[in-house]
Amino acid sequence: MKLPQAPILNPPEFWAYNSEYAGQLEWIGWATWDHERYQGQPKVFFFDKLKDTLEESNMQVQGCFPPPNALMVRSIRLDGIRGKLAKGGVFSLHIGGTTPLTFPMDGYKGPRQNITLSRPLFIAPMYQFRVCLTWAKAPTFKRKQPRLGVALLGDIIRPVKEKRKRRRRAVR
Repeated sequence: MKLPQAPILNPPEFWAYNSEYAGQLEWIGWATWDHERYQGQPKVFFFDKLKDTLEESNMQVQGCFPPPNALMVRSIRLDGIRGKLAKGGVFSLHIGGTTPLTFPMDGYKGPRQNITLSRPLFIAPMYQFRVCLTWAKAPTFKRKQPRLGVALLGDIIRPVKEKRKRRRRAVR
């Protein structure tokens, strides 16, 4: 016997975006990532500045998605969070002046564990967003400082582009 699947509840911000394009949207699986070097500071911010290489970040614009692209976040992956960094740390995602997601990193098993969200989060085009990792007491390291990374996994949503019809030239 096959059980019916529960409908995916998209956030209200998505429906406003969807109505703008009359439902003519394409969904493309996507991961947006950013990396920072941890240097003993109590707060580390991600997605707030552009990086030089694709290895460090794949953001096109500082702290937001260029129009008409939007992102539906379905899961989060933290890279480099283990040991001392997992204890007492707090993850928070800030979108357009609100903080829709905050969780402690104490139970994080790292180094590349995905955290699936119970409900997707929508980041509209040109909405500023960033991730902050915070520690009450910043851990210190005697050797090389670890490289930390955050990836927002989900779908890029954008309007379907109409294909232009080619005109055939008459052969003379």
